Amino acid sequence: MSVDLLRDALRSLGLSAHSMIGPSTNDYRVFYPHSVGHWLGMDTHDAASVSHDHPLEAGVCLTIEPGLYIPDAARYGPFRGIGVRIEDDVLIVEDGAEVMSGSCPSSIEGIEELMR
Repeated sequence: MSVDLLRDALRSLGLSAHSMIGPSTNDYRVFYPHSVGHWLGMDTHDAASVSHDHPLEAGVCLTIEPGLYIPDAARYGPFRGIGVRIEDDVLIVEDGAEVMSGSCPSSIEGIEELMR
């Protein structure tokens, strides 16, 4: 789903013609080199050995951090060199999930206010 949404957004920005993004290609990785997130452990990335199909159960921590990175190349015009990623850290609990980063700003307005 994240790849489909990314493709749609890139097309709306007029960038798909430059990257030949289509439904049967992995060329989106030019703009989206990682996945939606990863497990969290005692160190940020020390849980890389956990399988992607491991069930979510109480005590599991993971990130949700899709990102968009436009290469710094002239053909991408005003978008060249821009990267955006907003990360949420999530703890799975017995009755759902707790977004541990929930108090951090993620809206355009919230981030601009923080930057001021």
